[in-house]
Amino acid sequence: LARVLLKPRYLSEDGKPLSESSAALAWYAAMSGNKEKTLGLLEKAYEEGDSFAVVGSLKSDPAFDFLRSDPRFQSLLRRLKLPE
Repeated sequence: LARVLLKPRYLSEDGKPLSESSAALAWYAAMSGNKEKTLGLLEKAYEEGDSFAVVGSLKSDPAFDFLRSDPRFQSLLRRLKLPE
């Protein structure tokens, strides 16, 4: 269900990323279950100041649920200083 609900925001009809931003590519990697690529792209998005990461979608988007227990993901959330 999450993939169906989130798809219009980030993917074209043929399943390709709508944006080449690091955050959009991270979301796409997350949807494919690629943990290392997702974390690498999220770090890159953070370094680039990508608004996706800054607005806090990381805390609520179910696409990233499989990363929630990873210390690197937790570190990124802390660095973003997202509200609890």
